[in-house]
Amino acid sequence: MGFKANDKALRRLDGMAGRFQGGLNSAAHIAGGLLVRTSQQGQSSGPKSGRMYGSHQASAPGEYSAPRTWSLHNSTAYEVSGASMFRFGVGTHYGAYQEFGTSKMAPRRNLQQSYEANQDQLQQVFGVQLLRMIVDGG
Repeated sequence: MGFKANDKALRRLDGMAGRFQGGLNSAAHIAGGLLVRTSQQGQSSGPKSGRMYGSHQASAPGEYSAPRTWSLHNSTAYEVSGASMFRFGVGTHYGAYQEFGTSKMAPRRNLQQSYEANQDQLQQVFGVQLLRMIVDGG
């Protein structure tokens, strides 16, 4: 009789692990959407307070980047693979220069600012999604 009870407990634990992974995956998609939206809104909201280059006003150090071609804005994305991989970044060749700066330009931390602005909400999303998936499966 004890053996059957252990089998049942193991099956329940195995099901819980799958639901936990599902919760992580679901939370990562919600978090990714939030991070991308915040970064894109920060880039598109203006005006910026940096130097003028013709009719384009650049961003100042510490601000979100000021779009000129919109490539950085449009390439901001996230990727989730299962419950173990999450990426949030940009797909332009100059994205790292914007995020970390260069010898001639201070950083415009689009990704970092998005994360910092949403840190509390991201923790809440992961907590709620994990609890929801573990307790009732969705």
